[in-house]
Amino acid sequence: MKIAILGRQPEFGVAELWAVGADSVRPLLAEVAEFDGEVPGIERLGSVKKLGEVLFVTSRGQLVSELKKFARDTLIPSVTKGGERHKVTIGVSAYGGRMNPKDTFNLGVTVKKVLRTKDISVRLVPNTDPELSTAQSHHNGLSKTPYKIELLVVAQDDRVTVAQMIGVQNPDAYAARDQKRPKRDAFVGMLPPKLAQTIVNLAAGGRSGLRVLDPFCGTGVILQEAHLAGCKLYGTDISQKMIDYTRVNLEWLGVNSGVDLEAGDATTHQWSGKIDAVASEIYLGSPMSSVPSFAKLQVLRRNAEELLEAFLENLAPQIESGTRLCLAVPAWRQENGGFARLNIDFLERLEYNVKGKSRDLLYAREQQIVARDLIILVKK
Repeated sequence: MKIAILGRQPEFGVAELWAVGADSVRPLLAEVAEFDGEVPGIERLGSVKKLGEVLFVTSRGQLVSELKKFARDTLIPSVTKGGERHKVTIGVSAYGGRMNPKDTFNLGVTVKKVLRTKDISVRLVPNTDPELSTAQSHHNGLSKTPYKIELLVVAQDDRVTVAQMIGVQNPDAYAARDQKRPKRDAFVGMLPPKLAQTIVNLAAGGRSGLRVLDPFCGTGVILQEAHLAGCKLYGTDISQKMIDYTRVNLEWLGVNSGVDLEAGDATTHQWSGKIDAVASEIYLGSPMSSVPSFAKLQVLRRNAEELLEAFLENLAPQIESGTRLCLAVPAWRQENGGFARLNIDFLERLEYNVKGKSRDLLYAREQQIVARDLIILVKK
């Protein structure tokens, strides 16, 4: 049994876990899910912050005694294997149950006291919040060796699940892929690498070796994440400038072969070779600083719907039945705080099925005017 600590929008993490092969994904809290089966490593998951292996499930009243038992029966033998005594670093993150930072830190103190009875040196990572951030966990190396561990404590009423972290996102790597790419263009949108990674997983299902098409590739963010997932790359864009930018960015990432790039209008282009999956963000429109008027909104929606329909109609005869797509399309914030979304009733005519609850995946930061609405499709 494993648990996943989900990102800012937990529904994306749940959808991603299902897509990459997790079994029986069950929400424990809004930000925590439990699942069975094997999934790719944390470096391959864009909407999951941490992964953990469940150690035990207990009651709130028995938590301290179970932690002592874990430290005595499992942790001590692990860190004294071969007669050596390694220095141990321990962090604790708590979710649910209104646990404050001091209470969370004291759970680590409980484990430390047991280890000190065997003269094992222990350093505790201090808590300023109940949950250690991904930066704290990563920079302290808390999933790198048997001697650097993080306990994930998930409280649901009287039920408490305790897991040991087996992976944490590397925020530095995401920041580098986002901010250090040589070619960026705010006009075509600044797709976050984590979201691009999630889009790839929702399309490719966590399978490496697939040939993934991005027909609106822009500066190549989705293609870079597809490459890191072990996929073969095929990118097109109506702008030769974007194709050039993508090539430079992929070369910066170390991709010097095994990629097909060409300029082409996605509504008319004829792609070559077999396409295994499609992952893309269609044109979101010009950046906006205020909520569009009703009249402006109707124009924006109509233009986006026409583009999406023309693209999917062109693509349909070029892909095989069962081919999966994940597309980010625009949605616009309204005065009431909700979002105006595209009408996609034309999908049935074009022989695409909408997969699962894909229309629950709306990616928007606070005050963001143009959101990204993720649609998962399967060619009939």
